[in-house]
Amino acid sequence: MQFRTKIVTFALALALGAICCATLTLILARGIDRGLQSVTLAEDQLALYLTLETNVSDLLRLHITAAAAPMDETLIRIGETKSDVREDIATIRRILHKGQNPENGDGLARLNRIELVLDEIEAAFARIDLDGAAPQPVNAFAAPMMAVVEALDERLAPLVDLAIANEAAEVVQARNAIAELTRRSVRLGTAAGALTLLAAVLGVITLLSAFMRPFDALLEGAARLAQGNLGFRIPEGKRDEFGRLSRDFNVMAAQLERSDRALRAEEEDLQRRVAARTAELEEANARLADQDDTRRRFLADVSHELRTPLTVMRGEAEVALRARDQVLSAGARDALDSVVEQSEHMGRLVDDLLFVARREAGEAPLSLTRIELGGQVRRTLADAGQLASNAVIVLQADEAAMAAQIEADPGRLHQLMMVLLDNALRYSPDNSEICVDVRRTERNVEVTVRDKGIGIPADELPYIFERFVRGSNALPGGTGLGLPVAKAIAEAHGGALSIDSEEGVGTSVTLTLSVVDERGDP
Repeated sequence: MQFRTKIVTFALALALGAICCATLTLILARGIDRGLQSVTLAEDQLALYLTLETNVSDLLRLHITAAAAPMDETLIRIGETKSDVREDIATIRRILHKGQNPENGDGLARLNRIELVLDEIEAAFARIDLDGAAPQPVNAFAAPMMAVVEALDERLAPLVDLAIANEAAEVVQARNAIAELTRRSVRLGTAAGALTLLAAVLGVITLLSAFMRPFDALLEGAARLAQGNLGFRIPEGKRDEFGRLSRDFNVMAAQLERSDRALRAEEEDLQRRVAARTAELEEANARLADQDDTRRRFLADVSHELRTPLTVMRGEAEVALRARDQVLSAGARDALDSVVEQSEHMGRLVDDLLFVARREAGEAPLSLTRIELGGQVRRTLADAGQLASNAVIVLQADEAAMAAQIEADPGRLHQLMMVLLDNALRYSPDNSEICVDVRRTERNVEVTVRDKGIGIPADELPYIFERFVRGSNALPGGTGLGLPVAKAIAEAHGGALSIDSEEGVGTSVTLTLSVVDERGDP
């Protein structure tokens, strides 16, 4: 059976039980209501019969009084009492017609007899002359009065007493019936409520049992899958919603297991491919490292080997220029001057290449000494000022920064600053301002060279410190070694060189060096 059908059946059973209880309650309530109506009618009849008996007695007393002493007031009261008696009879008759008790037929017959007796009594009263002006003697109305009394005592009284007794018995009977109905309704209501409650409890227990077993199995299956046990399966159960859900769950688990196996196989294959590629990359990196070492050694060796012939060539040319016993033509002297100049330039390039190569190899020979930063900056600005034909160099420094002591190679530090100033002068427009900003931090000094030149494109900034790399907007004549050499010098001093540039706005290069205290500690 479908679980939905079980729930609907349980709801219908509860509804049927509720309807039965309501129907039973309604039937009992109607029975009690009919009993109450019977009690009310019987009590009303009893009260009316008692009133009738009292009114008849009052009527007899008033007739005797009127016969002995006729008075208008007494006559009026006789008329009213007669009306009350007839009204009592009419009311009792209406009550008997209203009730549906089969015994009401006897009551109507008895009421008819009572009414006939009352008619005879009224006829006897009528024979008594109550219109006389003076009181009548007793013997004048004794006979009619005796007839009335006999009618009352022998015929009317037994009928009224019987009616009163019957109505009293009917009241007692109706009350007993109501009490019995009440007790029965309590018993039946308690039994129906208990049965309904028992059925509800049993139904809830049954539904919960039918629900919780497959639900717990689904929870356990989900927990096992979450723990990675993809081979776990749950019992498929009956052919209801939970059975279908269990089968779908097992199908899903099987698909997950197949997908997991496929993923594991792909992962193992990917790991094998990654391992193979990693081995190839490591081998390629090893080859590149060997090639890089070979390249650095080659550059160092070439630079070292080139220094000697360049020095000899420059020396020979200088000797020839100083020779006094030879007469050189103007062309020969110019050629020798050019040889000396180019030899010096080639010597500086070779020296720079050799320094960079040694720096990359962890060997950067420096002649370190303790100097004052301010003096070094001023000497460098003085030399750069001879080159500043088209720009103005402005120094902005605080006293603490200029007075800072650093450990540095003055020649190499001069070379570094000249590279920065030379680049700023070359790439700045005419009559522009080059700012050299010297600032002191807690443990360092910073020397910033800032220009308003053409700037460096943003996509070329990451490569600006690589050897022989020149920007797309670089001027002709450079070698691409200036900034790499400057960075190598800064790092050889334990410092750093950073650059910030925006194309069309300008470039700012900052050198950071450590300050030594009075004891010589950095």
